[in-house]
Amino acid sequence: MTAWLHSRGRRAAALGICVAGLLAAVGCDPRSMIYFLQPFEPTIAPPCPSLKGKRVVVVTTANPVTRGDNPTLDRDLTKQVVAILKESVKKVDVVDPDKVNTWVQGNPSWTDPADLARAFEADVVIHEAGPSDPTVPTRAQATEAPAGTP
Repeated sequence: MTAWLHSRGRRAAALGICVAGLLAAVGCDPRSMIYFLQPFEPTIAPPCPSLKGKRVVVVTTANPVTRGDNPTLDRDLTKQVVAILKESVKKVDVVDPDKVNTWVQGNPSWTDPADLARAFEADVVIHEAGPSDPTVPTRAQATEAPAGTP
C-alpha cells in the first residue's frame, strides 16, 4: 500500500511541476496560457470579397525611402503575399508575380487597379501601396474587376 501511495505522490508532484512550469512560461497572467493551449488556429474574417475560385493579381508598391537598401522589396513582399494566399485560400488562381512585375515595369504610369485586372483577365486585384510618408501605416485594398471585364 505504501508503494501505491508513493507512486501516486510522484505523479502528483510531476503534475504540479508541469503546471508550475506552464504558469511560469506564460508570465504574470495565466490567462495567456489559453492562447497556447487552444485546439484551433485563430483567424479573422478578411474584409474583402471571397477569393475562392477567382483569378487574383497581387501587386505591392513601396516608395524609394521605404526600399532603402532593399530594391527588391516590392517583389519580395508580393511573393510572400502570394504564398500566403495559395496556402490559405483553396481554389484560388493567382497570377505569377514575375509576370505582374514585368507588366508594372512596362507601365510605370499605371494608377488604376482595373488596368491590372484587364491585362491579366483577373477577377480581383490586391494592391498594397506604401504611403509617401513611410511612418504612416497602410492597409491593402482588394478591388474587384468592373463588370464586363474579360
